[in-house]
Amino acid sequence: FTLLVFIIPQSVLNRNPGDSSHRQTVHIVNFALRCFIYSCSMGHWAMLHVKNSIRDIRNKAFVKFGRCFIPEYLTQWQGWSSLLLTLFLVVMLILEPILYCLGDPNGDIFNDECPEAEMFLFPYSVASTAAMLMYFMLLIDLSV
Repeated sequence: FTLLVFIIPQSVLNRNPGDSSHRQTVHIVNFALRCFIYSCSMGHWAMLHVKNSIRDIRNKAFVKFGRCFIPEYLTQWQGWSSLLLTLFLVVMLILEPILYCLGDPNGDIFNDECPEAEMFLFPYSVASTAAMLMYFMLLIDLSV
């Protein structure tokens, strides 16, 4: 479900904005779905990592990784891949073009195309692609 909610605003809704009223509706739906991803998905993963880290710290369950000690749950591929997903979602939130366009007096509400956001579009798309790959990677675990 979350992967579908992630894909819709990133890919599907950005294809054909159409007329002005349709474009405004697309911007609002896009913003709502991105808010869901940032609050529910990123929030879920962040809380999961905090919980697992606290558990491993209390149990003194660490593994040496180079010169550092990391929590033991990060030695499993689901642990480190979900941590990467969380970090990519945080980067996406920081680079979110809609946030940079909120103060644009010439644009529609929740528009993601404005001069202020132009420099963030490519890094945002890279982070979005990486996050989507992490979602698919974690989905593989459910299908096996």
